[in-house]
Amino acid sequence: MEYAANNEYTEYATNNDDRISNDLVSETASSIQIESSNNSGRPPADVWEEFNTINNGAGKHKGASCRYCNQKWSRGRAHEMKSHLALKCKGNVPREIRLKLFVDAYYDVKEAINKAKEKRANQSLIKWIVYSGISFSAFDNPYFEDYTKALNLGYNPPKRSALATSILDAEAANIIIKMDKELSKAKNLTLCIDSWCSPLKHSIYAFVIIASERKQYVYSLRDFSKFTHSAKFNAEKIIEVLESIGLKKFTAIVFDAESSMMVAK
Repeated sequence: MEYAANNEYTEYATNNDDRISNDLVSETASSIQIESSNNSGRPPADVWEEFNTINNGAGKHKGASCRYCNQKWSRGRAHEMKSHLALKCKGNVPREIRLKLFVDAYYDVKEAINKAKEKRANQSLIKWIVYSGISFSAFDNPYFEDYTKALNLGYNPPKRSALATSILDAEAANIIIKMDKELSKAKNLTLCIDSWCSPLKHSIYAFVIIASERKQYVYSLRDFSKFTHSAKFNAEKIIEVLESIGLKKFTAIVFDAESSMMVAK
């Protein structure tokens, strides 16, 4: 009996030691994992090598003090520290360090952007040009290229010829496709026609479609300088627009009080 009791005691002690050992291992692993997660994050930028770290009690966001002057920051930010050493530090910063950081801070070299990003950039550019009425010749100015390079060295801005032809045509095609898709689902449309003479003495007709939710579509701008604006001519052009969208989609036509337009009605 005594021998059996001793065996039971030994087995209990062994199992208990294993449980304690496993608990210690789990506890140690947890503490290691917590410590590892606390130290996770992006590695500090190279510029920190030129600064002393200040423990400001703000967790992983440390303060910084310049090694060459008395400038301090409660929270060190790499771009501010680069700019300080490159241009503002009154201390004896080595010339090679100052030049290197100047390049890093203001001429950050990047790889060439991919075709998709370049296309989006060109689309945004052509919209800005058209909506602002800017001459295409402005974009052959070397200062414009210098401006785009300051934003991203990898972007090569298009020349005037490309902007005024292929890029403009591509954006116009995108707008037409989008407009036709929306108008194909619309009802209760209003067609508005306006005409005027441009500074170059061109006779311009604007066909604008207004949807029931008051959204406006500039359907077309036509130069009819070479035509006689008779009532028959105006009626034909109006019918062309109505039929291209669908006669049954329109509930009203609005135009100016020009006599030939009134006759066309």
